[in-house]
Amino acid sequence: MIMRTKTQIERFLEHLTVVRGSSNHTVESYHSDIVQFESLLGKDSNCVLEHKWGEVDNETIRSYIKLLNDRGYLPSTRARKLAAIKSFLGFLHHEGVISSDPSDEITLPRQGSKLPNVISVEKIRSLIESTLIHSKYPIAERDHALLNTAYATGMRATEIVSLNISDIDLKASRVKCFGKGSKERVVPIYPAASNSISTYIRKGRKSLLKSTQSDAVFLNKRGQRVSRQGFWLILKRYARLSDLDHTVTPHTLRHSFATHLLEGGAPINHVQELLGHASIATTQVYTHLTTEHVREEYEAAHPRALSKDYNN
Repeated sequence: MIMRTKTQIERFLEHLTVVRGSSNHTVESYHSDIVQFESLLGKDSNCVLEHKWGEVDNETIRSYIKLLNDRGYLPSTRARKLAAIKSFLGFLHHEGVISSDPSDEITLPRQGSKLPNVISVEKIRSLIESTLIHSKYPIAERDHALLNTAYATGMRATEIVSLNISDIDLKASRVKCFGKGSKERVVPIYPAASNSISTYIRKGRKSLLKSTQSDAVFLNKRGQRVSRQGFWLILKRYARLSDLDHTVTPHTLRHSFATHLLEGGAPINHVQELLGHASIATTQVYTHLTTEHVREEYEAAHPRALSKDYNN
């Protein structure tokens, strides 16, 4: 049986579901928006899209925006459609399908920023420890090491499942990964995570490897590299068993990693480096989360914080 190769759009929609944990509604909306964009541009004989996305340039996108304006779409709808196109082109750039992202200079209308989903340190601990309660060897060791790695490093899902044995230095307690644009960075890991990874590599991984050969750190039951979707499903299972919110995704662990570091006093430029952000502006969203946390802690602890008696 010949397997059909997935289109770029199909791969992007899978990325939205697996890596970003987007809702079905968001995925369907983005799908519709990108197909509309493709259909309109497909009328231009100079732009055969499925294998020539690289021909889309800055001017193409601006023409698309003008078309949306001319057709009378509401500002919120135009913003969503543009966000879909920017997200899709950014994905193609990250995957190496196109050499540059033509939407980089296109700014979205201000719609109000949505803060990333973050869970508490206690819930993270409960989530990680649930792997040892609800699973049996060697899966328990793998999942314990997998979730420890995610929270200890703040790495993206793709970066984690792409890890090879040579990328982990247990003696130095650090992990090497390759982020967007193939940029290499080294991230330290805390002792508990290092111990968990060490135990898994010495025991659980050998059991999963069986008679196959693989350099991958995290293996599935067939001895092959865990996929992004596999990671997502693993996390979803333990989130459910731990009674956590259904929106917990691999990115939730990344967001929590960054927020907890800043709450602990880590300099923002250090967190930027650990996350692999090209711009510190991307990292600054987490400072809003820590500010909210400080306010909540203040109001919970200060005897007069919530008092309505303002008389001296």
